[in-house]
Amino acid sequence: MSVYVVTGATGFIGWTVTRKLLSMGHDVRCPVRNAEKAKLLAEEGAQVREIDYDDEAALVCVMKGADHVIHLAGATKARTRQLFWQANEGLVEKVLTACSHLDSSPVVILVSSVAASGPSLPHAPRSEAEVPQPVSEYGRSKLAGERLGAKFAATVPVSIVRPGIVFGGDDRLTLEMFKSIRLFRTHVSAGWKKRQFSLIFSDELTDLLIAISHSGERLPAPGTSGDKSGYGIYNACRPESPTFPELGLLVAKSMGLRGVLNVRLFQPLPQLVGWSGDCFSWLTGKPAFLNSDKIRESLADSWIFDGAKAAGQFGFQPEIPLLEKFEEVTLGYRKKGWL
Repeated sequence: MSVYVVTGATGFIGWTVTRKLLSMGHDVRCPVRNAEKAKLLAEEGAQVREIDYDDEAALVCVMKGADHVIHLAGATKARTRQLFWQANEGLVEKVLTACSHLDSSPVVILVSSVAASGPSLPHAPRSEAEVPQPVSEYGRSKLAGERLGAKFAATVPVSIVRPGIVFGGDDRLTLEMFKSIRLFRTHVSAGWKKRQFSLIFSDELTDLLIAISHSGERLPAPGTSGDKSGYGIYNACRPESPTFPELGLLVAKSMGLRGVLNVRLFQPLPQLVGWSGDCFSWLTGKPAFLNSDKIRESLADSWIFDGAKAAGQFGFQPEIPLLEKFEEVTLGYRKKGWL
C-alpha cells in the first residue's frame, strides 16, 4: 500500500478521494488549517495534520515519506484577483517547494480545471495539447499553478488533471442548481447559444486521479527537446457534453420532476447578475459564486473537452448513464437533508 497526502481534504472532492484511498488500504495524510473541521476525516482513519502552509518545515514534514500527493487545495471563488492567485498559484508553489526539498519527491497530481485551458468552439472539444486561453481570473490563476508544475518538473514528478464541471452528493455549490430547479421549476441560462459542457462525477474523478498517480505521464522537465505539448496533462470528463438546458432537464428528472422551464437571460442581464455578486462580495467580505468572473465563463462559446487520452491510457469510460448518476447525487443530497 502507498502513502498519500491529500490537500484540500475537507472539500467535497478531497473528502471523496480520502475515503476512497482509505477503503483501498492506503495511508492518507491530510494537512488542514483547522483540525476541528476535519474530525470526520480523522474518524475515517486519515492522519489529520493541522499546519500553516506558510510553515515550510511543517509542510516538508507532512510530505516526507509520501509516495503520492493529490493537491486539491485552492479556491473556486474569491473576492479579489489577489486571493485567487494566493490560493491557486501560491499554494501550488508551497507544495512543490516542500516536495523539492526531499531526497525522494512524491508524485504530485495537481488538480486544475478546464477553466485553465479556456473555452472551446461548439462541437470542437479542446485537447490537452492546445494552447491555453483562459477567459476568467479563476482560469488564469489555475493556469499559473500549472506553469509552476512545469517549472518544478525537473525535481518533482508532476501530472496535471483538468476536470470539467464536477458533480457529487457532498457538493454544496452545484446543490444550488438542484434547489432552484426543485423550488421554482426553472433553470436559468444566458442567451440563445447552445453552449455545451463537459462534466464528471466526484467518484469518477477520484478513480481517475488515483490511476494517474500510479501510472500517468509526468510533465517534461524544462528544456526537454521535441514536441511535448499536452504531455503529463489530462482532461477529466465524461464523453457526453450536454447543453445547459439539457443539464437542467437531467437535474429535474433526477428529482422526479417531469420538466423544467428554461429561462434565458439576454444582455445586459447576465452582466448585471455578475455585478450584483461583486457588490455582495464588497459589502459582506464574502465571495459570491455568481460574480463577473463566473459570468465571463458562462458567456463563452462552450466548455467541451477531449477525454480520449484518459480513456486510452486508463480505460476511463463511464458506463452508468448520466441520468442515473444525477439520481445518485440527488439521493446523496436527500440523505443529508439538503434537499
